[in-house]
Amino acid sequence: MQHREQQQVQQESRQFQQEHDRALAQNGLQRTEIPPAMKKSRMCSFFEQGRCSRGWRCSFA
Repeated sequence: MQHREQQQVQQESRQFQQEHDRALAQNGLQRTEIPPAMKKSRMCSFFEQGRCSRGWRCSFA
């Protein structure tokens, strides 16, 4: 991936996360961080179904 494309993906990821956090806050919820020991330790159920849209941002394996 070229540098410019990588920057665009990172910016889109940040924008998505900000929108997600705002939506959670509007519903009185907050995002919780996954402990490092748990990251990438469970298979993504959406990936297994071929529907994962998070790509490298996904915290699941």
